[in-house]
Amino acid sequence: MSEIGRVVEIMDQYTIMICFKNKIKFKKGTKIKIFETGEKISDFEGNDVEIMEIYKDIVEVVEHLDKVIICQSIERIETNPFIIPTILTRKYTKKLRSLNVNSEDFTNRIFKTEAPIKKGDYAKILE
Repeated sequence: MSEIGRVVEIMDQYTIMICFKNKIKFKKGTKIKIFETGEKISDFEGNDVEIMEIYKDIVEVVEHLDKVIICQSIERIETNPFIIPTILTRKYTKKLRSLNVNSEDFTNRIFKTEAPIKKGDYAKILE
C-alpha cells in the first residue's frame, strides 16, 4: 500500500499543498490521487475488506520539499495530429464500454465526486 498524505493547504484554484508523514523523494510530474474515504466494503461473510476511496481529482507534483509537495491539475491538450512529428506520438482518448452485468446487482456506490477538494482530504501516490 502506498503512503497516504493529507491536503494541508489550498494555495489557489490551481494549486494545493500535500503533506506526507515520511520523507519521500518525488519527481516532478508524479501523479497523486485526491480522495475522501467512503463506505466499508465487505466480503460475502460480512468481513470488512476495504474502505472505498471516493475519487476527487488527480494532480501532479510541480515542486517538492522533504515532506511537503506542491501539486496542480495539469491538462494536456493534443496538438494538431496531422503534423508529422505528432502522428507517431499521438495520444488517444478512452471510451467506456458497457459490461455484461445484471442491473439488479448494481450497488450505485459512488467512487468519484464533484465535491471540492478541502483541507484534510487524503492523497495517494499513483503507481
